[in-house]
Order: sequence, then C-alpha cells, then structure tokens
Amino acid sequence: MYRAVVLVLPPVSVFETAIVAEVYGLDRTAHGVPGSRVIVCTPDGPATLPTKGAGFSMQVDHGLEALRRADLIIV
Repeated sequence: MYRAVVLVLPPVSVFETAIVAEVYGLDRTAHGVPGSRVIVCTPDGPATLPTKGAGFSMQVDHGLEALRRADLIIV
C-alpha cells in the first residue's frame, strides 16, 4: 500500500490537508488505482493542533517516525 505522509505544523491549514486526503485517501482500487493511505504527522509526536481560522483542532496521531515509512512526503 502506498503511503502519503503529511507533515503539519500549527496552525494546520485544513484546506491543504484536505486536498491530500482527497487525492490519496479515497479508495479507488475498484477503478484499478493502487491502494494508498494518508498519514498525518507533526514534529512533536502525537498532539492536538489548532487549525488556521477553521475554529476547531486537529488530532494528529503520529510523530516524525512516520516519515521513515513514507512513499511520498508532503510538507
């Protein structure tokens, strides 16, 4: 499975993170597209980060160790 890892910093841009989820996070295997997974990480390890003007927080479950297993790193 292809792993796209997004490194986010506070405040998190919801729009930019959502684009990655839309491109790499949707299951399109029925259309012949290889499976992929989106993983979000932050330099400080698991954390709750504020979003940029969205009015909510984002729970990030991974630290920088997720980058080691990435096929694609998005910053």
